[in-house]
Amino acid sequence: MRTWHWTRVALDSFATRGGVLGPDSRPPHNMSGYYDYRGTATLRELPRLGAHDLFPLGRFVNPRTGRRKREIGLAPGDIATHALAVGPTGSGKTTSLVVPWAAAALDAGYATIVADVTGALVPKIGAELIASGVSGVSAARIDYRHPTPDGWAFVRELSDERRLSAAAQALIGRERPGDPQPFFWQRDTRLMTGLLATAHASRRPVTARELLAAVHDQRALRAYVSAYGTPRAQVLLSDALAADPFDYSKITSGVVNALEPLAVPQVDAITGNDRVRIDDALSGSGLVAFGAPLGDGRLGESFAALFLNLLIERVHARHGGSAYPAILIIDEAARLADRVDFELLLSTSRAAGVSVVLAAQDIAQFPEGRVRDGVLANCQTLITMPGVGATTAQKVSERLGTRPEIEIDHHRQTNHFFASAVNRRHQRVPVLDTREIFEPPFGPQCAVVHSRPLSPKPFVVDLSRSGL
Repeated sequence: MRTWHWTRVALDSFATRGGVLGPDSRPPHNMSGYYDYRGTATLRELPRLGAHDLFPLGRFVNPRTGRRKREIGLAPGDIATHALAVGPTGSGKTTSLVVPWAAAALDAGYATIVADVTGALVPKIGAELIASGVSGVSAARIDYRHPTPDGWAFVRELSDERRLSAAAQALIGRERPGDPQPFFWQRDTRLMTGLLATAHASRRPVTARELLAAVHDQRALRAYVSAYGTPRAQVLLSDALAADPFDYSKITSGVVNALEPLAVPQVDAITGNDRVRIDDALSGSGLVAFGAPLGDGRLGESFAALFLNLLIERVHARHGGSAYPAILIIDEAARLADRVDFELLLSTSRAAGVSVVLAAQDIAQFPEGRVRDGVLANCQTLITMPGVGATTAQKVSERLGTRPEIEIDHHRQTNHFFASAVNRRHQRVPVLDTREIFEPPFGPQCAVVHSRPLSPKPFVVDLSRSGL
């Protein structure tokens, strides 16, 4: 007993000298300047975490000593309730999470769909698979920056009203809450839906450049609708078809502006080839990577949103049925929030057998209100890297809640040398305050993890990987 007591006191002294308090640490008389991790979980409180779990999380960190413990990971059931990783550029999200998790999913036989924002993700996943000794993985790449035979004629996918609506929303954008003039959004969405329906009725791959040519001139649109238009499409396009020629360009300007970014030769090379179908991507093991480049502005956003929205619609369609396990990994997800309904994706995908992993630089990038709250509520695992913004740190601290604490004050009475008074005050303090979240003092690759399927308490991990 004495040896145990001495060891604990020694560890407490080490943590106190280092300015870090961990679970079971004895608080100093003056807490000013200390990092307080007393609300985090110990390894004993996380019995299900194991090195052989499918999705690696690096090594568990003991905040009280700073020591790295054993390798740990998340099980498929934990990822099934979705995950959000937040960290600034260069924090290691791609290297430490996106690449190894995609490779692990492929090794386990998942249908794995990833958003490639840099163009280098597919080679990195390939290298990870080779390093892990995994071979024979099928892969398709839908990326206009890297033309391949794996074309995707999105117009051929638009076989019903739900798919048409999903594609129109990807191109026009979602309705803005509180928009004082919603009529214009409604008209643009209606015209885009009618144009896409006409293109699908042609029964051939149609590129955005062809769509733009059809809508750019009123006579061209009338000829296009006359050749392929259904009665439903004619109704949807009636505002443009019956417009005064002097008003036509104003009426169709929203549709023209939405199509122009995609009307380029490199996108034509992808969307004019009908080889990959989204249903196929969800129906068996293999990798499908779609381009979502950050530097291409509206072009990258439109292309990525088009693929994602049609994917989400297919996920929703297989809701509740028996389906092949799939994982969807979306880096820089927040920049697509104006076009992609992440709340719908996260709320329906679990029942459809699709796990979702989102990555973002800051929670503040998600629109405040329903979108941001929906993402945080539906991602049961949250990982924050060092250097996250103030909004992220505050939101994570609020998510973790508070814990009870007893503050003890010793007061020596001035008129009696040996007499003292002890005051105990019960209070509630944050499980983790903002500084402990955005500035963990354990190294640049350490992250705070909160996974509700595992524990109500957060814990600290070291995501650094040997040899990288």
